[in-house]
This record gives sequence, C-alpha cells and structure tokens, in this order.
Amino acid sequence: MIQTFTLIPVGGLGNRFEAMSSILCFCREKRRNLEIIWFKDHGLNCDFDKLFYIDPRIENVKIRNAKGSDFVLRDNPRRRNLWVPRLFENFIYDKCIYYQDNNFSAHDKSPKNDVQLDSFRHIYIVACGVYWKSFDMYNYVCLNDNIEKKVCEITSLFPRYNIIGIHIRRTDNRNTIKHSPTNLFIEAMNQEIENDENVRFFLASDSLEEKIRLINLYGDRIITSMKEVKRDTEEGIIDAFVEINVLSRTKKLYAGNSSYARISASLSGIEMKLLTNETHKNHVSD
Repeated sequence: MIQTFTLIPVGGLGNRFEAMSSILCFCREKRRNLEIIWFKDHGLNCDFDKLFYIDPRIENVKIRNAKGSDFVLRDNPRRRNLWVPRLFENFIYDKCIYYQDNNFSAHDKSPKNDVQLDSFRHIYIVACGVYWKSFDMYNYVCLNDNIEKKVCEITSLFPRYNIIGIHIRRTDNRNTIKHSPTNLFIEAMNQEIENDENVRFFLASDSLEEKIRLINLYGDRIITSMKEVKRDTEEGIIDAFVEINVLSRTKKLYAGNSSYARISASLSGIEMKLLTNETHKNHVSD
C-alpha cells in the first residue's frame, strides 16, 4: 500500500513552517508520499513560491498553491466556510486530522516506531505546529532567489559587528504583549552592551512604536526596517520572511514565546533566549 499524506499548513509563517518541516521529515523518514496545499488568507496573503521551494531532491514531496476547488474540497473547516470542506474531506480521505481535535501527537524521535496511521492509505492533516521532531527538519525548505538576495543585502554588514537578534511580537499576540514586556528586552540589551561595546542589534517587530522606542534609546546600534508589517499583503509577508531569515543569521536571539522566533533560531541552530516575566523571575531568584 502506498500511503499519501495531504497537509494543509495553517496559521502564521512560523506555525506553517513548523508544520511543513515536521511532517515533511516524518514522510521522508517513513517513505510516504506528501502533498502540501498552501492556502492564502487574510493572515498570510502570499503564494508559497514567492518565499521558498522544497528541495527537489526530496522526490516524494510536492507542494502547490490552492486552486479554486480546494477552497471547497480541502480547506481547513471553520466558521468562515461553514465547515463545508469537512463533509468532502471525510469522503475523499481515509483519515482526517484537524489540529483543533488534538488527536495527532507523537513527537517520536524514531518515526519508524510510530504506527498509529499505518492502516490508512490517504491521510488529510490540518496542522500549525510540530508533530515530529528531527535535527534536520528545517533543511529541506529553501529560500527563493529573491528572498536570499534581500537577506544578503541586510546581513552584508554583519561581519563587522557582533550582531544579536531581537524579536518583539506585539499587535496580534496577546501572550507576548502580556508576558514579554519591552523592559525585559532593554535589560538584556543593556547587559549585552556592557559585555561588548561593539555589539549591534537586528530588530524585527510588527510594532513601529517599539522600533522607534528602541532607536531612540540605542541609535545606530539598531539595524531594522521601518516598513509597516502587513500580513494581508504580499509585500508584508515577504518582508516578514526576510526578517525571519536575517534573525537566523545573527549570533544569538532574544524573543518572547512565538513560533516566528523559534523558526528563526532553528533555521541555523543559534541560541534563543526566551524573555518572559517567568524566566526573568527565575533568573532573579537564582
């Protein structure tokens, strides 16, 4: 039996990359076929091929942008589409797994031992995070030439300085707004300056207010873009993806708890220091 997975990655860039990279490596290890269908929506309004491509050496994995019929037959069922796709998906596929149901979790370091889906031929998955972890899981999603060029233009200055990444998530992430206030980043940055007078910071944020605040504090130590990040535009998503990859090429990353930051750190294996009220409290008590 040839087993085929159909993956619908959902959420923001970080969530989608975690889902894609995780299940891609799972299928590669288990020698299963994988089709990834990329849907644009108001939160990520950009075709996948404007951002990346799948390493062509992985023959059992295909990716495509959603077609008109996919919005009825294969989209993530939710209120805005009246859950209509679920009716078709349960007819088309032998097994349907929706991230809301929490019925697909293994995190198995040895996927050959994971047999929970082996009896199904066609499996449909909506995912926004990590299912299975592998040390090389982010090696097979490659930047397109335009993205790589933009990243290199920014990082060309990096060899002159000790560049540390700063990611401050604000507008739509209540968790980081509440638990990762800006004063924690300021404390960390001040400590880095004490340690190294030559330090510079690459700042990625969806808040112009935060960028202006830190530029006022640190002047030309801050490297950033003053473009407003809009996820409902193609340009905004491209800019955000460039920032993810620039952050990955810094020496170290300070961030709140977000998939965006986790992906940045994971792409190159740099250290990510989580800044939250809880981690700060523990550090002070130590």
